[in-house]
Amino acid sequence: MTATVVLGYGLALAIGLSLGLLGGGGAILTVPVLHYVLGYGVKSAVPMSLVVVGLTSGVGALRHWRGGTVNGRAALAFGPSAIAGALLGAELGLQVGAEIQLTVLALVILTAAVAMLLGPGRIASSAAPPRPAPGSSWMIALVGAGVGLVTGFVGV
Repeated sequence: MTATVVLGYGLALAIGLSLGLLGGGGAILTVPVLHYVLGYGVKSAVPMSLVVVGLTSGVGALRHWRGGTVNGRAALAFGPSAIAGALLGAELGLQVGAEIQLTVLALVILTAAVAMLLGPGRIASSAAPPRPAPGSSWMIALVGAGVGLVTGFVGV
């Protein structure tokens, strides 16, 4: 077994731990590990990431469902629109070059990092339009479609 494969397994374990402990985060790491460490092309790494993250997220979601921490109404509003967005994002991903996908992934990672560093509410502009109630099904579905679009496009 080569050092690269051992490193790949170690990073896969770290990604799995991240997904298990935080419910996410590992997804942002999966495409770079598959592409830069294990040498898969971007057009292979993105769908592989979706499979890995989808399966591990499904296990986590099932545990939370059993634990009673899943809002079924929100999940039903978010899920189908996220799936539709992911299908569109995956199709768009097939239409652009790998460099564009990696650039968008880098921007997603950078945006997530800045948002985490600044904390909640510090990024929103005072000029931002008022948001609908967080519990409104149409807003949850709209956000789901956007998340799905990005997920399908860059594999996070």
